Amino acid sequence: MLSALAFSLFLANGSLETLDTDGLKAAIQNARVASADRGAALNGRRFRITVPVRYGDRQNLKTYKSPARWRYDFKKGELEITIGLGEISAQNYDQFDAQGLNKLPALQTTYFDVEERKVATSFETKEANQEVSADVGIRSLGASYGLATPYPAAGAVGFPKGFEPLMIARVPVAGGNLNRTIDGMTMVVEGEVTPLADGGTVFCGQFNGNLLALNITGDKRKYLQDKQCFVTAKIDRVSIYAGKNSLFKNPLLARWGE
Repeated sequence: MLSALAFSLFLANGSLETLDTDGLKAAIQNARVASADRGAALNGRRFRITVPVRYGDRQNLKTYKSPARWRYDFKKGELEITIGLGEISAQNYDQFDAQGLNKLPALQTTYFDVEERKVATSFETKEANQEVSADVGIRSLGASYGLATPYPAAGAVGFPKGFEPLMIARVPVAGGNLNRTIDGMTMVVEGEVTPLADGGTVFCGQFNGNLLALNITGDKRKYLQDKQCFVTAKIDRVSIYAGKNSLFKNPLLARWGE
């Protein structure tokens, strides 16, 4: 069982490559399937993952779980970029108590890879003294990979100075440069894998339940089965970059951390 979170002071061997998005996902998958120590070998590994900044109102799982979204204020000529991390809890993770996460500081997750497959399904309901009725809806089968970073109520632990689980950056962007800026806009997250008290870094479980957000589900019922794997990590720097065809001389739009 997990009882406390301890950051590693281990300095990664200079010969080890910094893991990119695909490399970190592959390392998590390998630890889940082939490692009895739950990814202890990943302790101290550096990573630099790239996450697309998505339009905030799209109705799909990737947007719903995206840590970075954008909207444009046409009146002010401002691009609003929201970074919103989710908290792992018993309501959204079925192994929360079994794996001892309830004994740890609150863990914020930064999803960096989300897969989704949708299938049509029916939802049967029955009320007292009435026949069973069936509504057509959607079952969404997902697989998600994310960072798990502690954030106690007392203050930030595991985040760069000044960074919190909810951050909003507003950047003046002329209308003629908007599409160039958002096309390929990314959030880059850099940091280090850090172990739990028992030395492991990877834990997996799933979420089963209905999505109730109308801006995601519309008027259809949607049942989500989402396999989830996390790697514990501290985050050193978070950067937002404009798309490569933007008219900005410096594509760096916002940054937290040195």
